[in-house]
Amino acid sequence: MITEEDRKKLKNITPEDQAKAIAETLNNKGIKPRRSEVYNARVITRVIRGEQDDINAEWAIFQHYHILNQRKKEADELRKNLTQPDSNESA
Repeated sequence: MITEEDRKKLKNITPEDQAKAIAETLNNKGIKPRRSEVYNARVITRVIRGEQDDINAEWAIFQHYHILNQRKKEADELRKNLTQPDSNESA
């Protein structure tokens, strides 16, 4: 089950609109929830909130979190490189 501490971290990078993408990931892998035919944003949101327990959804949520976190780090690094003066430029 996703803990309160987990939810605080997930809230920073995984807004609820990401729930649809997480559900699509699970559905595309052919993983089915226990209570319905396919995953949807509502199920993912309930798991994030700790209202529903689903190990497959938790796996996908944390995987999605790490992918987005890595992209954010890469974007920050690219931004940092863009703002630094190019050593090849002449004054």
